[in-house]
Parts: sequence; C-alpha cells; structure tokens
Amino acid sequence: MNAIHRALKQGLTHAAVAIAACSFAAGAASAQTYPDRLVTIVVPYGPGGATDIVGRTLADQLGKTLNQSFVVMNKPGAFGLTGMQDVVRQPADGYTLFIGNVSTNTITPLLFSKKMTFNYDESMRVVTKLAEVPGALVATTVNFEPKTFAELVAYAKKNPGKLNYATSGLGSYPHFDTEILNRAAGIDVVHVPLKGGAAEMVTSLISGETQYGFVNAATAESMVKAGRLRALAVVSDKRLPTMPDVPTMAEIGFADIGTMQWQALYVRAGTPEPIVDTLFKAATSVMHSEQSAKILQPAGVIISTSKSLADAQTWQKAEFAKWRRIVTDVKVALD
Repeated sequence: MNAIHRALKQGLTHAAVAIAACSFAAGAASAQTYPDRLVTIVVPYGPGGATDIVGRTLADQLGKTLNQSFVVMNKPGAFGLTGMQDVVRQPADGYTLFIGNVSTNTITPLLFSKKMTFNYDESMRVVTKLAEVPGALVATTVNFEPKTFAELVAYAKKNPGKLNYATSGLGSYPHFDTEILNRAAGIDVVHVPLKGGAAEMVTSLISGETQYGFVNAATAESMVKAGRLRALAVVSDKRLPTMPDVPTMAEIGFADIGTMQWQALYVRAGTPEPIVDTLFKAATSVMHSEQSAKILQPAGVIISTSKSLADAQTWQKAEFAKWRRIVTDVKVALD
C-alpha cells in the first residue's frame, strides 16, 4: 500500500511539474506574441480632458507601432476607482491598461483606501510616466467682473460664501490646490466638486455655475482664447508660450501653490515582465515621436517619460511620499 501511495504521490508531482511547465511555456509564448488581439486603455474621466487626450494619442501610436488595435474606454467616477476597478477585474495579461494621473493614482489610494475593493499596491503597477500638463487658474466670464486674482480675492472678501470654486471631485488635486490657495488668500468660498473631470469643470465654469478653479492649461487654452474663460495665472516656473500674457502663480504672489498634473501608464500587478517591458519600450518611444508631439505640444502637454521601469517605480514612490505629507497637513472636507 505504501508503495502505491509513493507511486501516486510521485505521479502527482510529475503531473504538477508538467502543468507548471506547460503554463510557463504558454506564458512565454503569449509574451512573445503580445499583443495578438485588441488592447483596451481605460481612462478614468470623460472625453476631452488632458488625461483623455494623452490616452487617445498613446492608443493611436501604440496601435501603429505594435500592429494591433488599442482602444480607449472612458470610465469616469468615484475618484478614479470606477476605472481602476474595471482594470483589476481583468486578467494580468496586458490587454487592459490604465491611464492614471496624480489624483487617481496617488491621492485616491491615500484618501479613499476604505472605499476601495482592492489593495492598490498589490493590484496596480506603473509602467512609465507619460507627460505633464501645467495648470491654469481660470475664472468664468459670465456675470463675473474680477479680471485678476487680486480682484477675485477682494470680491470674495466683500461677499463671503457667495463664490463657488470648481474641482474635478472631492480629494482631487485641484481640490487640495484651491483649498491651499483659498486659505493663503484668506477667503470664504463654496466648493463644487464635479465627477466628470476637466471637461465637466470647464462646462461649469463657462456656464457661470462656478466662478473659478484650477484646470489643465491644455484644457483651458482654447476657451481662454475664445473669451469664454479668463486665465488668472498659470502653474509653471515660467509663462507659457501659448498664454504669454498670463502671469505665473509666483508672479501673483502665491509661489509653490498648484500642481503640474502628470499622466502615467499602468497595468495590473502581476503582468508578465516581458509584456511590461514591451509596453514600456513602445510607450516611451511613441510618446517622443514626431506624431505625438504634433498632437500634444499644441495642446500644452509636456512629454515626460520614465528612464526605465525601475525609474518609474522610484518616481511613483516619491509622488506617494509627497502627497502623503500634503494629505496629512491639508485636511480637506470630503463630504
């Protein structure tokens, strides 16, 4: 009987080894042929914002470089969690990617860990930083006279609680930035969080529902030139060529307030390393292509990629450390 048990055990061991070997071979073959079917890139905002613009540019260029279809799927809502949850439900095979930014992939995991149905660190992996977008502090032109931030502050102090500032949601980076600015300026205003990202923010500002807020300069530029929004300042170390008459935050007396929004490419944690490496090499290459520059640079997007996969990890950790300090020091209202 013991001999039979040993034979069975040995047979099972051999079977397990054979299964593992087959799985490894299948995984290696899959990585070598990746991508051999459609790839979905999830964008956690509605169409039209900087994250969407970067995502669509990347999808188009990756499709041409890797000879496969890459399509963007917009999944706005819940501080980016709606989109991320869609990604983590999928296999870790590189066929569902995610374009995140400072709000969705740094602030959200810090602020809303109790709302998350998954462990962020165990579920998401950064592939590379893609781009940065300077911010712009803008105001509505509908029934709103202030033409500078100093005039806005004076108006707000004469009318406490009557101005509305827009953000792309509770706990988003514009929420923190505007709250820090409001406290520094000593004004009492009302927060209007919007779930649709930059596109909904711009709509709200254009309509006059809200009076001011931080948006991407790339998103605001055309509306400013059309006279539908008024730019009060830009978040940049120097004036932007696209808006040369608009002062920097430092020039209006509020240096170091405001965020240069970044976008980055993510995969499910556990995605095979050869696939991650393929995505890194392809993404960093196409972001620096002439075709991408033609689309992104006129939109005010600064192409900025990681030097390596290890560099991307180091950068992401530094972002978490920075925002952990901000979240701890600036306790914004989340209800």
